[in-house]
Amino acid sequence: MTNSRSEYFWEGAILSVANARDLLDAAAESAGSGRFGVASSLAILCAEECAKANGLLARALSESDDTTTLKQYFTSHRVKHEVGSAVLTMFRITERLHSIASKVALDKSIADEEKDSHLISRISEWSDAEVNGRENCAEDIAAWKKDADRVKQNGFYVDRVGDGWHSPASIGECEYVSRRDYALQFLEILESIVAYGSLPELRQLFNRAMRSRKNDK
Repeated sequence: MTNSRSEYFWEGAILSVANARDLLDAAAESAGSGRFGVASSLAILCAEECAKANGLLARALSESDDTTTLKQYFTSHRVKHEVGSAVLTMFRITERLHSIASKVALDKSIADEEKDSHLISRISEWSDAEVNGRENCAEDIAAWKKDADRVKQNGFYVDRVGDGWHSPASIGECEYVSRRDYALQFLEILESIVAYGSLPELRQLFNRAMRSRKNDK
């Protein structure tokens, strides 16, 4: 991919991140006036815009010229929610692994020469718990993804429900907070990436990581 094309996607990513922040700010303003339905929907739109920004960032850093996948970031709400779920699940897992490693490192009852084996054991125990359903570090993220589009519609529109009616006014603060927190975490990840430096600096970091992966194999 040419540098000018990469810069094009980089610009789109920066604009999308800025717009996502505006959407979340608008959500906070709506929530401040007690309109939690609209606020919830705006928070979900923020997360969707973050997913688009993520796709544009990936394309700016990639050598590929394929635009088939990229189009889905502009046309498919399902893809946006899948991407958001995947990114946040990855970071949630990273946080959990870091937590486990930190606890082992700070545990003075474990001899230094035994810390590696203890770390492997505890990660194995946690992984087994995740696989077998005793734990699910991303359960809330999966639930968010499943209901996001429905909640977004419910926050904007009056709709028929059986013989009655649904109104955005019936959505409460707890629903808004859960949607806001999810969107905010996604947004802060992307803001930290675009604030890291210029596109060449990010690409250098990205390429170094890719080379490291190849060497590991």
